[in-house]
This record gives sequence, C-alpha cells and structure tokens, in this order.
Amino acid sequence: MPSTSEHIDEFVAYCQRIYEGNAAELKTIKEFGLTYSQNRALWWYSRESMFYRLLNKALRVQSVELLYMMRFFIRDIYHELLKIQQEQNKTMDPNSQNQRCRVYRGQLLSNDELDRLRNSVGNLISMNSFLSTSTDRELTLFLVESLTVPESTMKAVLFEIDAESNIDHLRPFADISSKSHIPTESEILFAFGTIFRLESIHDENSVCVIRIVTSNESEEKALMKLLEWMRKEIGKENDLLALGYILFKSGKLEEAEQFFRRLLHEKSEADNPNIPYCYQALGDLATEKGDYDEAIARHNQALDIWSKTMPNEHPSVAASYL
Repeated sequence: MPSTSEHIDEFVAYCQRIYEGNAAELKTIKEFGLTYSQNRALWWYSRESMFYRLLNKALRVQSVELLYMMRFFIRDIYHELLKIQQEQNKTMDPNSQNQRCRVYRGQLLSNDELDRLRNSVGNLISMNSFLSTSTDRELTLFLVESLTVPESTMKAVLFEIDAESNIDHLRPFADISSKSHIPTESEILFAFGTIFRLESIHDENSVCVIRIVTSNESEEKALMKLLEWMRKEIGKENDLLALGYILFKSGKLEEAEQFFRRLLHEKSEADNPNIPYCYQALGDLATEKGDYDEAIARHNQALDIWSKTMPNEHPSVAASYL
C-alpha cells in the first residue's frame, strides 16, 4: 500500500485544523503536503517541526485516530530505516562476533517514571515511540543537564544504549545522517516497539544514568514469531496490521478493535489482502471478550474470503476454525 495523495491530504487537513492560527506551523504543513514522498520520510521526521512530536505522541499514548491518520508516515519511516540498516550492515565484517555499538539519549523523567524503571532493573522494557539517539556522550550529557530546572520534579536522565545490529530486522535501527534534515548530526534512530533489557541505574552527579541493551530474549520471541509470520504472509505492507496486533497484545482491546475496524473500511477486499486478517483479528478479540457469536461470525468472514484464494490446509485458514 504505497503512500497516496489521498492519505497525505487527509493528514494535512487534520494538521491544518489543529494548528489553525499558527502561521509558522501552517507554512510547514503546506510544504509537507506539496513535497512529501516515501523517500523523504526520515528527512521530515528529523526536521524540527510538529510532525515528529505528533507521531511519537500518537505512539506513546496509542491514539487510534492519530495512528491511523499517520499510517503512511509510520510505514515509510520504517521501510526507509530498514533499507538503511541493510545497506550499513553490508559494510560490516561478517566474521565479527560483536556487531555492537553504544549510543546515548538524554531526556527528563518524572520521579514516578524513574521509580518504575528502578523496579524494572533486569527486566525487558519496550519503547513505544521512535527513539532518536547520538553517538556523542559528552554532548548528550551537556544538553540534558542544560534542561534541568532547580527544584523541579523532573530528573535529567542519560540512557546508555548498547545495540546489536544483527538481533533482528523487525525493529531496525540505523545511522540516518544520509537521510536526515540535519546531515551533520550523527543520529541513530530506533524503530518504535524496540525491546531492551534494563541492565542498571546509577547517579552520575546530577544525572541519572540508565543502561539498556537491545534484547533478543525468549520472553519476546512469541510476538516476534507472530510479526515475522505476518510479514511472510502478507508481505511488507502489513505494518498497520502489526500496530493493531501490538495494541491487542498490550491488552488494549477496545483500541485494537477500533484500529482493525478502520482498516476494514479503507478498501474493498478485492483491493486489500489485509481484509481477511482484519476479520480474523476481530474474531480473536471477540473471543478474548467472551463474545463467541461475534467471534464465529468474524472468523467465518475471514474463511469466506480465504476459501476462494487459499487451500484448506493453509495456516491462515486453519487459524480461523474455532
């Protein structure tokens, strides 16, 4: 499902409504509508504007409406990031056993957020937004210290991140300098949903240092298996379905249902191979809620479509038999 002018126009109209009266942002929004393309998604994301703030807010709070509105932008960033990672991995020594790099991110966290992290040392944590990082520790430390306000309830935090490029390709990260709006910055961007193991937390003068490492632990293999299967089944254009499944697996059943229902209305089944997967997901959601009549009806809708295009022994068909 390539980016279409219809999707871009819909998003631009939405932004114009919420930034009405803000001349500077409206000028940027107009430029976005006129110049955006798939191969400039990272350029727009890295530009100082409302676009990256809106996107990461939508991912953090899991706003169904906003995620759906920005679906083309999320998909294009992900695909650009994956392509860059694949190109950069080709330059690495294939015989090296340690393809690890260390990067840094500074930000302010509340005391409550810090307490939750302290209680999570040794566990897996997930980043629900795209994560911008730097290779320059001293600069990152200086910038986050400069944000600190005396007697504030917010604490300056420095994330030290050890990342292995060969863990998986489902949540890529890469140096996006070649695609960035500010190419002189060495920015390493991580895809949303990246999972880390929280190794340690300690204070360094006025800054709290949190060390995390990318994880390929067994706890996350079930979800990764699901996403990998989806990619093989429906190809590269399934990222919207993946968002819906992440909402589902996070226990946000109502939000997931809204998301899948909106996908159903986007195109007819003849145009969109995702339609039966949406019906199947809605059936799974209904089962989770105990509405078995609805579950049967939704799985039957998926079966009706798949029976025309797939053999009975296909895994998708088998999964829809209750």
